[in-house]
Amino acid sequence: MDLTNASVIVTGGASGLGAATCRRLAETAATVVVADVDADRGREVASDVGGVFAEMDVLDTDAVVHAVESARAHAPLRALVCCAGISRAKRTVSLREDRLSQSRRHLQLHQDRRIRDEHTGARR
Repeated sequence: MDLTNASVIVTGGASGLGAATCRRLAETAATVVVADVDADRGREVASDVGGVFAEMDVLDTDAVVHAVESARAHAPLRALVCCAGISRAKRTVSLREDRLSQSRRHLQLHQDRRIRDEHTGARR
């Protein structure tokens, strides 16, 4: 996919896989929108890659809309990469019943968030 002169939103872009994704996308001449709840690290990554920072909790629809508007203000929005997470390092899948219900909630939350984020981006 040619992302030249396009914008890309990366949720969870302030650290880990999200930050690495931002760095890689910046090499494609895309405008990278680093979207994260961690404002300090998010601004740092955005500065490093020549991108834009949008403070965004993926569970906050207004914040998602703001990130989409920010992306579109810089270039046509062509991609959304979902790297945001809700938990610290721990097992996400377990056969124990108590952990199984937590795992189901965790996975459902990520699925719902991804669908909403994609819908919001497509609608704008």
